[in-house]
Amino acid sequence: VLVDAFAPFCGPCKLLDKVLKKAQPNYLGRVDFCRWNVSDKESTSELKAMFIEKGYTLTKLPSLIVFREGEPVAVRPGFANEFQLDDWLERTLP
Repeated sequence: VLVDAFAPFCGPCKLLDKVLKKAQPNYLGRVDFCRWNVSDKESTSELKAMFIEKGYTLTKLPSLIVFREGEPVAVRPGFANEFQLDDWLERTLP
């Protein structure tokens, strides 16, 4: 699972959303895409706690996180254009 950690007020997050929507069809069957609004404190407290427990911190928005079997295995902080995203995913996904 690829999680896009974003905030609604974040300009680069809005740009990355467009990149992800364009890239998503290329990864059908390899990874599921979803979004995590980190500013929604009520619905994300469990996910934040798990990140802290695993030693991950989100230092930038947006951030992309790949989960495998329920565990975070890779984090990419900051905006990624379509070429950077493809390169990172090809190196990260099995």
